[in-house]
Amino acid sequence: MYHTGYGREENIQLARKWYEAAIEGGYTEAVCRLGLTYYEDEDPESKETAFRYFEKASELSDPQGWYYLGLCYMDGTGVAMDRSRAVEAMTKSRDLGYAPAKDMLRYWESYEFQN
Repeated sequence: MYHTGYGREENIQLARKWYEAAIEGGYTEAVCRLGLTYYEDEDPESKETAFRYFEKASELSDPQGWYYLGLCYMDGTGVAMDRSRAVEAMTKSRDLGYAPAKDMLRYWESYEFQN
């Protein structure tokens, strides 16, 4: 709630604190959500931090973590651009049942055919 401001005033620092506490409590989905707070941050150094959290989330088999890992590789956000790794990560996300990954793979495929 602090992350999005839903029902409360947005407070990224407090959101990060709660996500870290959730991670310590074993809530693995919080790893990706913590990464999102850095991914959405304008500071370029935050992008590298986001990538590391998405990488950790993917190691925990989080489909959303794989999704954002794929986006980072595709755009070179926090890591060197690597389209083959992007497709690999997005495919893993899709295979784990994350529906937006399926749509993103279709989009990338249509984009490749246009260029």
